[in-house]
Amino acid sequence: MKYKVGDKPIVRNLDSLVEEDAKKWVKNKDRDEIFVYDGDSPIVAVTKEMQIFCGKKVTIDLLTDNGYYIKDDDHWHVWCDEIFEENTKEEQGVTFTSPGHIIIGIDMMRFEAAKSAMQGMLANSEYISASVSSIISDSIMYADALIEELKKPKTIV
Repeated sequence: MKYKVGDKPIVRNLDSLVEEDAKKWVKNKDRDEIFVYDGDSPIVAVTKEMQIFCGKKVTIDLLTDNGYYIKDDDHWHVWCDEIFEENTKEEQGVTFTSPGHIIIGIDMMRFEAAKSAMQGMLANSEYISASVSSIISDSIMYADALIEELKKPKTIV
């Protein structure tokens, strides 16, 4: 299993499952479900109700031998690794989404912002007599303020 409790993977476009491996994943258009074949036996893997989560970030809330249960559907369905987009799990540092695309995780972003703030403070003559602990706490405060600002929705005009 790729994910642990608390991870927030993105549910992939389920048509891409069928396109990716048409022998394993089969779409039943009459019932709007996707089946996965375990040998010769079809098993319902994705129901119509699960498809509303396509493209959305969900929260893994429970792990079992059968798969994952997510908080977002009140643990109603069992989810498997293949249903989630590849490499979207945020690590403590850098998250790689695909070759050439890097998203910096919040923890790494906070560290980099605090480091930049510290470097700026150390270069500023006002902080020469400041204690190391006050420089560290101030830089973390500035980093947290920057992260909160970045999290706010932006309107592009």
